[in-house]
Amino acid sequence: MRKLFLTLISLALAGSVYAQLNTFSEGDVISAEKMNENFEYLEQQFRGSRATTVDCGTSGTGSGINEAIAQGFNDITVSGTCNENLLYTVWRDDKQDGEYQPSNKLAPRYLRISGTSADSKIVDASSKSENTISVNSGSTLFLENITVSGGRRGIVAVRNSNLLLSGVRIENFSQRGIRVDDSSYLGVDAGGVTIIGAEGAEYGVYLATGSSGWIQKAEISNVQRGISLFGGSFLYLNDFVIDATSIGIWQTDHTTIVKNGGKGIIRGTLEKALRIHRANFYNWDSGTLEIKDVRGGYGIDLHMSNASISNLKLLNFGNTGSGWNPAIGADSNSSLKLKNAEISGSTDGALVSISEGSVTEIRDSTLTITSGEQGLSVYGSSHLNFRNSTISGSVIGALVDVSEGSSAEIHHQSTLTITSGELGLRVAGSSRLNFQKSTISGSVIGALVDVYEGSSVDIQDQSTLTITSGGQGLRVAGSSRLKFRDSTISGTVTDGDLVSVEAGSSAAVRDATLTLENGNRALGVSRSSELWIRNSKISGMATVELVNVSRLSNAIISNETTLSQTGSDTPDVSVSNLSMLSIWNKESPINSVNCFSKGYVSANEGMVTDLATSCTE
Repeated sequence: MRKLFLTLISLALAGSVYAQLNTFSEGDVISAEKMNENFEYLEQQFRGSRATTVDCGTSGTGSGINEAIAQGFNDITVSGTCNENLLYTVWRDDKQDGEYQPSNKLAPRYLRISGTSADSKIVDASSKSENTISVNSGSTLFLENITVSGGRRGIVAVRNSNLLLSGVRIENFSQRGIRVDDSSYLGVDAGGVTIIGAEGAEYGVYLATGSSGWIQKAEISNVQRGISLFGGSFLYLNDFVIDATSIGIWQTDHTTIVKNGGKGIIRGTLEKALRIHRANFYNWDSGTLEIKDVRGGYGIDLHMSNASISNLKLLNFGNTGSGWNPAIGADSNSSLKLKNAEISGSTDGALVSISEGSVTEIRDSTLTITSGEQGLSVYGSSHLNFRNSTISGSVIGALVDVSEGSSAEIHHQSTLTITSGELGLRVAGSSRLNFQKSTISGSVIGALVDVYEGSSVDIQDQSTLTITSGGQGLRVAGSSRLKFRDSTISGTVTDGDLVSVEAGSSAAVRDATLTLENGNRALGVSRSSELWIRNSKISGMATVELVNVSRLSNAIISNETTLSQTGSDTPDVSVSNLSMLSIWNKESPINSVNCFSKGYVSANEGMVTDLATSCTE
């Protein structure tokens, strides 16, 4: 009999705090009434809730919640301001608490605390040396329509516990508003949670060590970091507003955030609005994410991570300080997908930076840079897929830069418009570009498209290049390769050729149109380079000649290619310096070809109206 009652007492203590059980000593006579009371109490604990009301008054000095819990109540309605800490933890939460003694108390397995009005509060009584509310070891805590004020941390739920919130305000804490740790769960319904830290508060919401959560609605402000995930945690987000001084959302250590169909806003950050390191962030198609009023650092920083973000608005980004602070940066083998994004502003680096083996897809989006080094930078063996999107603005370097063994696809009616800058599109360092069904235009100091250092570019499928002013239109140099097919290039150049192939490079031009509005040449091939042009039209007003082949270069003009000049009596073609031109177009004769310095022309398979004798000697 003694062992039976010890077992009953142990079970009761495991399920509640201070069980109101009848206790017995050896030799006591046990009455049926007292024994039935014990069984009734256990039934209440395991099969249902016990409700009560606590009125703490309005002075802020009242209490009574701890007492109600000690009496076995687990559904408590609170009115007034209760000045007490609800600490139900056998073990302390971190090393900083080592100087304090544990409570040695466990909360009920289920504890519900509700407020009667907006004035219902639980206020820290420890001068911020303790947490205001803390539960652990498998407890479920439900807070509804109540304010939790003060404490080192507002609410803590750890070690397989559940924290459920609806219409809760957490304020004036010094470190963390909510901490959920050690495989615990956080749930916030449409009633929402409002989190406002004291001056210098660290975190709004902190999830760690395999914890998970669902936040339907949240407003977080006056904290250094809004929402932080560590140690493999997982969180669903819906509607939220984060106003953080340092970082809006901070993820690391293989965590995942999935943002659902609601609206998310991050604003006012100094370091990163969204910092994703060794983690995953997914924003579904129906949801929106707005990053605004960024005061420094990055908008989005992706490192060894994966992110897919739809309906992003990152407007008026304005970091023009020192260093390299893009609006969006993806590095170290990251994967980023942007869909329906609007990104604009100024930067001391690139508006979007993709580096160190990262892969980025930008689709159905608009990028506008008002000033900066580059608009889109892709380097370090990275890849860009730019689809049905636009990028425009003024830069110091290149509007789009692909370098250091990287690759890019710009296609499906994408548009690149450079207002001012050195280059419109730069492909360098053994990189590759596929440019299809797209347009690039604008005014540059150097070239509209610059390809060099062993790189290769394919421009095809009715793409259009238009240079309004600049040194050159399309330059291919340094043992690089160009395929230009079923596309057009036109415009005015001031210091070179509309298309230039030089320094050991090669080009194949087919079914294309080259229109020089004004400049030296439409097409130049020089310094040991090669050109084959077929079924194409070359026209315009050249100050020197339409086509020039020089310095140990070779060119073939074939298959109905036509050359026509407007308002100029210069030769159609000049060949010089041990170079060779082969003409294979019989039905579309070339008007005039001039040779000097041992230039040579073979026209046996083609036709030239006026071929200088020096070309065949």
